[in-house]
Amino acid sequence: MTDDASTPKSSSPLPWVLFALAMGGCVLLLTTGILPAQERAAQSSKESRRLKKELGDSQAAAEAERKQIQELLKDKSSLDEENTATKEKLQEALDAKEKALAELEKAKKDLSETLGTQIAAGDVLIKEVNGELVVDVADKLLFDVGQAEVNEAGQALLLQVAKSMKRLSPQQVFQVGGHTDSQAVVSKELLERYPTNWELAAARSTQVVRFLQERGAVPGRQLMAASFSQYRPASTNKTGAGRQKNRRIEIVLLRKKR
Repeated sequence: MTDDASTPKSSSPLPWVLFALAMGGCVLLLTTGILPAQERAAQSSKESRRLKKELGDSQAAAEAERKQIQELLKDKSSLDEENTATKEKLQEALDAKEKALAELEKAKKDLSETLGTQIAAGDVLIKEVNGELVVDVADKLLFDVGQAEVNEAGQALLLQVAKSMKRLSPQQVFQVGGHTDSQAVVSKELLERYPTNWELAAARSTQVVRFLQERGAVPGRQLMAASFSQYRPASTNKTGAGRQKNRRIEIVLLRKKR
């Protein structure tokens, strides 16, 4: 007799299969849900870092631009100050030039009136050379022939000139230049004192300077003596009249240094 009751019935695999499928589904659901979330989190973090970097770059660029604008404003302010200073200097120079021209014209007019007789006789010439006033005085008005000491007529004339000099600016400088003709000194007596025309011209200009200071009361700091000998002729040395023009004393109102 067969014992059916003692033989165990075989279990069906279906429940296990269903369980496995259920677990697989759960795993799949979990996996498909978690991975996109991680990716989104990573993407969000990356985007956040990018935005922060862009923000930082923008702030740095804005700061650099702000500093550049400040430097430009500073440069503009400096340029404005320089332009103002330049304009002021130009105006000062212009004012000084106008003042100098007015003073020059005043001196020319004053000397022309003072020395009118000598000018009319052709023994004194007042002219402008390169912006400087030149009073050209023939040597015969100041010195005896072959002499360097100022004679009486010359002293009277120089006293008149000194009055005009003292009416000018105390910063004005007067150059007294001695000029001769081209003929050499031949007198033995003169040769001992003036070996060449250099010495004669220098002696005459020095005597005029001393007289203007000592008798004319022109401050010595405003005077200077110069010798040009025969090398700056005013006329030809081939004629007596030309040589006479070359023998002269020139008083030059030197242009002031700026």
